[in-house]
Amino acid sequence: MSDDQRRRWLAQWRAAGPELERIRLQELATADLGRIADQLEAAFLEAGPERARSTTSGLVEQQRLFHRRRPR
Repeated sequence: MSDDQRRRWLAQWRAAGPELERIRLQELATADLGRIADQLEAAFLEAGPERARSTTSGLVEQQRLFHRRRPR
């Protein structure tokens, strides 16, 4: 990429940045949290009943896996 192309690319992103931030904030303000929660619940249920019912964060399982991979 030439210096001129790089300058144009940076100028483009500088101009787009505020508009992208405005869109992001608008999407956050108008998000349908109930619909999002329903979609997440459906995804967890599809992952398997054992995952859907988990009441832990998974850190204990992660530590168990790390322990198994630790060099002896």
